[in-house]
Order: sequence, then structure tokens, then C-alpha cells
Amino acid sequence: MQNHVQRLFRRIQGLFQLGSVTVAGDDSGDAQKAQVTVSGQAVRGGLPVVQDYGFSAVLPAGVDALIFSLSGDATSGVIVGTLDKKNRPKNLKPGQVCLFTQAGDQILLDNGDDGITITPKGGTVLINGNCHITGKLTVDGDVVAAGISLDDHTHSGVEAGSDDTGKPVS
Repeated sequence: MQNHVQRLFRRIQGLFQLGSVTVAGDDSGDAQKAQVTVSGQAVRGGLPVVQDYGFSAVLPAGVDALIFSLSGDATSGVIVGTLDKKNRPKNLKPGQVCLFTQAGDQILLDNGDDGITITPKGGTVLINGNCHITGKLTVDGDVVAAGISLDDHTHSGVEAGSDDTGKPVS
């Protein structure tokens, strides 16, 4: 009887394990899979990564992973949660939501206080598709439309007096 209890206890202990992703996730199949090291030594490869609908992220090496193993069977399991202690944004206010990357890119939803802040670590914010703005647009730098600078463009057809100029040229 004691063997059955001990075996049941080990299986219960094995339901959840905490490990560290050692090889970045493989996102080429139907489900992303990652390799995790548990307790600093046991390597578990090919673990499926459960992600919320509409969100997808390739797990980088070094993040902590919470593994759920059905029936406590350590030979199977899925990654049901992750924590990136090194790169996660800190000191958020209650209700704020922040999407972030390992490189430091952030999209902060400020819970109605200050709007939405998009902070690329480098490069450009790219919007593919049409854009319609119903409020005021404030730009601190130059505006360039169709290759013509708002700050540094010339006009054709300039004449003295009260006549209008021609259209801007580059």
C-alpha cells in the first residue's frame, strides 16, 4: 500500500515543474515547441508551447517555463506559462498592459491614463495599410509625404504680389 501512495505522491509532485528554456522555440510546425532544462539537469525537448489565441511569441533561451505534465508523467508535458525576469517591464501601474520583446521594444496600453505608447528599441514603426486619424496629429520632427518635406520644400510658380504659388516640389 505504501508503494502506491509513494508513487501517487511522486506523480502529484510531477504535475507542474519549473524549468528554463535552453533552446529557442521551434515555430515551424502546427504548435511551437521548445527545449527546457528542469532542475538544472533534466533536459526535456520538443515540449509544445500553449499560447493564448491571437498571441504568438517564439520563446528565447533563458526564460523560465512552467510545464504541466498530464497525470504527472514527466515524459509528456506542455509549457503553459513563461516568465522573462530579465526583460519584462517593471513598475507598471494597476490595469496597465505592456507587450514587450527581448530587445526592449514595447507597446504600453496605459489603462485610460496616457493613451498608448509605442517604443521601438531601434528602427521605425511601420503601419501597413491605410491610416485614418480622427483626432489631432502632433509631430515633433519633419513630416515627409510622397518624398516632399514639410519643413524643407520649395514651391513652383512663385510670383511677387498676392498670387498663389504652385504646388510644392521636392
